[in-house]
Amino acid sequence: MERVLDAGCLRKLLRVIGTEPSAPADLRYEPQVDLASIDREVATIQAEMDARGFIGKGRMVRTLVYMRALMVPTDNPALGLAISRLWVLGTYCDDISEYEPENSLCLLKCGLNVKQPPSLLADYCDLAFSEVAPFCDPGFLALFKFYFYQGFVGTLFEAEQHRTGTQHISNGSEYIRVMNGFCEFWFITLQFSDPCLAFSENKLFWLEIMDAIIIFVQTVNDVLSVYKEAVSEVDFANSILYKRSMKRQAPFVEVTQQAADDGLAAYEFILAAAPPGAERMRSLLENYMKGYIYFHMSCERYGWKDVFPELTYFEDASVQVG
Repeated sequence: MERVLDAGCLRKLLRVIGTEPSAPADLRYEPQVDLASIDREVATIQAEMDARGFIGKGRMVRTLVYMRALMVPTDNPALGLAISRLWVLGTYCDDISEYEPENSLCLLKCGLNVKQPPSLLADYCDLAFSEVAPFCDPGFLALFKFYFYQGFVGTLFEAEQHRTGTQHISNGSEYIRVMNGFCEFWFITLQFSDPCLAFSENKLFWLEIMDAIIIFVQTVNDVLSVYKEAVSEVDFANSILYKRSMKRQAPFVEVTQQAADDGLAAYEFILAAAPPGAERMRSLLENYMKGYIYFHMSCERYGWKDVFPELTYFEDASVQVG
């Protein structure tokens, strides 16, 4: 971990949001979120999950609702709640599908309308998509659902890797990382934030940046998860960067450095893809990506205050629920 920090991998990402310790205050990314609105969304979603027996996820709910408010801001409370519900549900489903193939199969059958026994989880997924449906056209809704459910192909295969003990030697690890990262699902949610990013009117634009979206979401998360994974040790051994290092017989620091560089290159590509004069589009893309980096640094889950004591976690200003 010390060698990763010394190599400057993290500081490259911090410079994007101006939170590198030496950065002047006027260059820092300052998020605008309504904590009272976040509290209301958290209470609603937590109550829904409790009613279905999905207990003990209060911290996760708050974390995901904050993340949504940060990266996909909206003035419409119903829309904000609908998106937050899906983001929470996607993360919850991913967590319970990890190494549990029966959960992955349940979700895949739900998404593809394959008959299965009654499932509270499948029903909640259906509810979540029905709540977001009024805010988009049917074509986009189908695409949005596809990107949500494809993640469980990844978790299904990941469970098989761990069952067979091949996670550090299998060529399938990179494919799994693409499939279960929810990258397209996370990023294309931004289409709800403003008509200038509506998928139905900008299909070619979204196509042009799709590869970069996957790279940005994956690599930034991978690099900014390094510390929490190193602390847990078990998560570190299961991380894609460690698997990549083992598979390539390359130093872990080198692999992490390359991931940071790839993420930054994707960031620049996505911003450059906005058409000339499309300042609103560019601003929303920039806020989304800066917000993504900021979220990882400001969320207690990732533990970066241990390394940079001057950081403030968003939880410090929030009331914890659940």
